[in-house]
Amino acid sequence: MRRCLSRLRPGDRADRVHLDVCPHGGRRPCGHRSGPGPFHGRDLPRRAARDGGGRRRAVGPHRWRVRLRLHARPSCAAVPVSDTLRLTIRRLGRDGDGLARRAGLVWSVPGTVPGDVVEALPAGRDPGQAESGTARARLLRVLRPSADRIAPACPAADECGGCDWLHVAPAVRLRAKAASVREALGWSEDAPLEVFASPTERFRRVARLAVGRDRAGPVLGYRHARAHRIARLHGCPALEPEPDAALAALAAAPRALGVWLAARAGELWLLSDEARGVHLAPASGGAGRAARGDRAVAAALESLRAALPRGLDPGPRGPSIEAADGGPALRVPAGGFVQANRALAPELARLACAWSGGSPARVLELYAGSGHLTVALARVAAAVVAVESDAAAAAALAENLDRRGARHVRVVCGDAARAAAEAEAGGVVVADPPRAGLGRAAATLAARRPARIVLVSCDLRALARDARALRDGGYVARRAALLDFFPATHHVEAVTLFEPA
Repeated sequence: MRRCLSRLRPGDRADRVHLDVCPHGGRRPCGHRSGPGPFHGRDLPRRAARDGGGRRRAVGPHRWRVRLRLHARPSCAAVPVSDTLRLTIRRLGRDGDGLARRAGLVWSVPGTVPGDVVEALPAGRDPGQAESGTARARLLRVLRPSADRIAPACPAADECGGCDWLHVAPAVRLRAKAASVREALGWSEDAPLEVFASPTERFRRVARLAVGRDRAGPVLGYRHARAHRIARLHGCPALEPEPDAALAALAAAPRALGVWLAARAGELWLLSDEARGVHLAPASGGAGRAARGDRAVAAALESLRAALPRGLDPGPRGPSIEAADGGPALRVPAGGFVQANRALAPELARLACAWSGGSPARVLELYAGSGHLTVALARVAAAVVAVESDAAAAAALAENLDRRGARHVRVVCGDAARAAAEAEAGGVVVADPPRAGLGRAAATLAARRPARIVLVSCDLRALARDARALRDGGYVARRAALLDFFPATHHVEAVTLFEPA
C-alpha cells in the first residue's frame, strides 16, 4: 500500500481504491472474487482439508493476501495551483459560473460576467467533468469589469446563496439562459425559442428558509451558495411583500426561533396564498411530524405565528394558491411543492394545454403534484390520468378535482416511471418531473410511442439527459419555451414539445 501511494504526485486525485483479496495469495486460480470495497477485518473462514483416511479435519485459517490498486488521474496542473490566472470571461455556463479558456482548459469562475477580465486562483479539476477539460477557479478580483456587470440590488448578495446572478444585467441573464436551453436540446444558436420574462423583484411567493444558530443567537435566512453557514436575513427583494414582511418579523423574534430549534423542526416554509396570508410549515423532516400532530412542532409553529405582523396570519384555513383554470383556489400540502413565480405560473399551464394538442382525447400526466397543470388539462382533455407519488399531494389533487366536479380525471398515487409504461401509443403525455428529470421513464415513454410529449424541466442537465434519451428513442424537440421563473439566478424553467421524428 505504501508503494502504491508513493506513486502519487501532489494534486493528483485518487478516483477509487480496488482491493484484490485472495486466500491463496493470487498464485493459482481459485474462483475467489475481487473487487472494490472496504476490508472489514472480520474473522476469516477456516478451510477444511482431508487427511489420508478421507475424513475432514480443520486447519488454520487461509493466509490472505491483500493487494491495493489505486486508480488515479493527474491534476489540472498545467498551471500550478499556487499561481494566479488572468482570465477573460467569454460566456456563462449552465451552472451559473463564467467560463474562460486558458492552458487548454475551460475555467469555471463563479461571480463573473461575460467580458470581465479577472484574476483567479485555480481550485482543481471539476470532479463532475473529469474528461471534458474543465477546471474551477476562485475569483480574487475583477481587473476590468464588463459593461454588463451591475451592482447587486440586494444588500445580502455577497453572503446569501439564493440569487447568484444579481451582478449580471437582466438582458444578459435571459440571453445566457436561452443559449443554455438550446444547447441542452442540441439546437443551433439561432433556433426559435419562446422566452417569457419575469419581474426582477417581488416575484416569489414561496420560500424555504434555514434556521440555525451563530454567535449572536438564532439565525434565519438562506444558506450560502458554497458553504453550510446561514446568511442572516431581515428581508429579501425576491419575495412578495407579504412573505418578505413575515421574514423580517420572524428574524426579529429570536425567542420564537429558539423554540423552533429546540423542536428540531428543520427548515421553515413560507407561502403567500391567494388571499395574501402567509402560511408557515416545516419544509423537511418536520413536515411529517407536523402532519402526525407532534406537540413540539405544533408549539414551535404557534410561537412563530404569534410573531407575524397583524393581518398576515391566515388563521385556520389551509395553504392554497390561485388556480390556472380560474376556478376555486388550489389546496396544497403544507411544506409541499408550489410553483414559486405567481406571474408566470399561468403561462406554464397555458403552454402545457396548447402543446398537448388543444383538445386531446386522453392525457397521461406524470408528476402531477397538487394539480396546477391537472385542473387546466381537465378543461381541454376528454380524459386525464394524473400520477403523483407523494400521498399528501395526491390527496390535495383529488380534493381540488372534487371541488370542480372533474369526474373524467383519475388520480393515481404511484410511481411515475411505472406509469410511463402504460402510456398509450398515439396519446399525449405531460410530465413535470423534479430536478432529477424523467430518468429511466424517458426511454420507457419513447418505447410506448405517444404522439406528443410535453416536458417541463427545471434543471438544464436533466433536460439534456432527457432530450438525449428521447432523441435516441426516435423523438425530436419541435418547440420549446423558456420561462424565467427565477430571474436573478441561473436556474430555468423550460417547456419542450417532443414528437416522433
